[in-house]
Amino acid sequence: MKQFIPFILIAAIVGGIMFFMNDDYEIEEFEPTMSMEQHTRTWDISLFVEEVDDDLEIGLKLDAKDEEMELEAIEFFLISMSEGIFYQDLEVENFDGTIQYAELCTFCGEEDEEDGLFSYSHYMPYLSVVINWREAHGFIQTDYVDFDMFNFRERLHGELE
Repeated sequence: MKQFIPFILIAAIVGGIMFFMNDDYEIEEFEPTMSMEQHTRTWDISLFVEEVDDDLEIGLKLDAKDEEMELEAIEFFLISMSEGIFYQDLEVENFDGTIQYAELCTFCGEEDEEDGLFSYSHYMPYLSVVINWREAHGFIQTDYVDFDMFNFRERLHGELE
């Protein structure tokens, strides 16, 4: 019995270290104020709007359908009739299958403003997204989608109220 006490003591010490040194972190869930999705053969694309400190941020989340994609570079354009967003990363490191980018939406405006995405003078039925990327083997590809914005205004302002 005395021969097993050192093994039990070592197991208890290792178990205690593993218990107390465990990193408890939660993966941040993607829960924007509002989002719409489109799908291509390579990407699941989410256009999202997030309310941050009484401002609206607009952005894209790109999820690769191929879990083993070796992405070297990517750029995308979110294009409206008045303005747009541009993102570029020419040296992608540690690609985990998801790219997410957002910035302050300078063209969204409020529901009753004369300028902005939701005004009748700047009404736009579509937001266009162009994605260009290069994979590790040098193959360059492009995807293009349109997001139908017809009911976006009512849905978004319904979520914010």
